[in-house]
Amino acid sequence: AGRRRERRDVPMVTLSQVPPGMMRARLAVLQALNQVARVALPLVDLRLYDDPHSLAHLLARNKGRLFMDNKEAALLKSLDLSRDSAEVPHMTLNRGTTPADRRKWDKTVFFQVFRGLEARPHSLRAVDRRGSGKQSWVTTFEGEGGSD
Repeated sequence: AGRRRERRDVPMVTLSQVPPGMMRARLAVLQALNQVARVALPLVDLRLYDDPHSLAHLLARNKGRLFMDNKEAALLKSLDLSRDSAEVPHMTLNRGTTPADRRKWDKTVFFQVFRGLEARPHSLRAVDRRGSGKQSWVTTFEGEGGSD
């Protein structure tokens, strides 16, 4: 069922031992791979990375062979696709004066954030706000310690 392949002992080769022609050939293969990946990466459902029969799994296993520009472009594209034109949700939080370990659970900052976001759709998206970049919500602190 789950046979493991034995790893062969391969002697370590330094770059100075690799002929220049072979280095150029490897670079050409990497460049060709990255040209295909640039187009294909946005079309792959990366949530399937742990399915050994998926393209996402193959890409995840070979991520070191993908140029950083391609990975960054795919990430930025996915962030742009999740942008929303709606107004950024706003919530006001009060840290209170009671030490965090003695504070009632419903008075914690975490619970206040949870309560402020629970009415929002589960697909809360990043939006642009006043040139400050992409953000999911705006927080104002009030009360003692609110201006830290």
